Amino acid sequence: MYKLRYKEDDINLLLPSVRERVVGVISDMKDLGFQPVLKDTLRTSAEAAANELKGTGIRLSMHMFGVAADVICNQHGWSCQQRGCKFYKKLGYAVESRGLYWGGHFGDMVHMQGLPFTTAVQDALRALGRGPDSLDARDAFVRRYLKEVAAPSR
Repeated sequence: MYKLRYKEDDINLLLPSVRERVVGVISDMKDLGFQPVLKDTLRTSAEAAANELKGTGIRLSMHMFGVAADVICNQHGWSCQQRGCKFYKKLGYAVESRGLYWGGHFGDMVHMQGLPFTTAVQDALRALGRGPDSLDARDAFVRRYLKEVAAPSR
């Protein structure tokens, strides 16, 4: 096992439907010889607002609803591309092969989520709320949008 340079976030903060697929993504990346580190699972309102002010996120981020996670390279952090590392290229394949949506298509190489990147779909999820009482409804909503995929072949 490798030593983590970065603190991992708690995968149990993700909705079950998303969690099971993120576990698969992390496993796939390890199988390819990378050292993935799970970051930014469930964000607080304050964290999302701070990210928006920095220009690195939005106030009503999908992270706040347990639908999104970021994964970075333990060896290079967020700077793999500058170092010639193929981590994020492979991450995109792993994310999509697990039926999740990858943020790399719009420049957010570390991001994955269980919903398409469309305003109407994300607003419908936001309308369900963020509290524990909406957990089952949010999970059912997300399950409808997860892509059906075959197990990745090696």
